[in-house]
Amino acid sequence: MRLSILFLGLAGVSAFAQANIKGKFVFTEEGTRGDGQRYAALANLSFDENGTVVGNEVLRAKDSTTFYAVQGTYTMRTDNTGSITLTLISDEDADGNRSHMTENLSVFRSASGEIAAVRSNAGFNGAARLSPAPAQGPNGDYLLVESSADGFARAARIKIDALNVTGDEVKQTNGESSSRKAQGTRMPDVPGFAKIMLSFSATDAEGTISTTTETLLVLATADGARAIRTDGMASGVLGLIR
Repeated sequence: MRLSILFLGLAGVSAFAQANIKGKFVFTEEGTRGDGQRYAALANLSFDENGTVVGNEVLRAKDSTTFYAVQGTYTMRTDNTGSITLTLISDEDADGNRSHMTENLSVFRSASGEIAAVRSNAGFNGAARLSPAPAQGPNGDYLLVESSADGFARAARIKIDALNVTGDEVKQTNGESSSRKAQGTRMPDVPGFAKIMLSFSATDAEGTISTTTETLLVLATADGARAIRTDGMASGVLGLIR
C-alpha cells in the first residue's frame, strides 16, 4: 500500500512538471490585422511554474513601432496543448496615456520545448513561435537570409560583439545584384533586447558611395537569434542563423 501511494505521488509530480512552462522564451509573431495591414512582433517572455508570464514586446505595423510591457497567464495540459493570455501595456504617449491590448493564444508544445501558437481572439490573424532563450544575449557570427514579394532579396553574414557589428552582404533588387559592407554599433539595450544600428555601403563603377541604414532589436535563441526592424523598412521578423 505504501508503495502504491508513493508511485501515485511521483506520477502526480511528473504530470505537474510536464504541464508547466518554466524559463525564458523568445516570442515571434507575424500576421495580418483586421484592416489588412501586416504586423510583426518580437518579445522576451519569462514563464514561472505558477502560470505567470512577464516580459517586453515590440510591435511593428505599417511605419510605426510600439513598445509594450507584458503581463499574462498560461495553462498547459499534460498532452502539451494549452493557452496563453497576454496583456500588453504601451509606453506613455505625449499626453501621458497608455494603451492596453489583450492577446489570446492557443498553443502546442514539442518534445524539444519549442512552442507553436495561433491567435484565438478577433481582429488579428497571426501565428507565433516561442523558442527557449539562452542566458546570454546575441554574440558571435550569424547568417541572415531575406526576400520579399517586391523583388528584394539578400544574404548577409554579420558578427556581433559587445560593442560593434561588422559583416558583408549580397543584395538583389529587381534582378540587379550588388555587394555591400556592413558595419555598425550595438547600442545600450532596450529592456531585454540588444539594439543594433547597421550601415551598409557600396561603391558603384563611378566611385560613388551609397549608404543605407537600419536599426534592429535582437534576441538570442538556442539556434541563432531573432530580430525586428524599428525603422521605415518592411514589417517582419528576421531569423539569424548560427
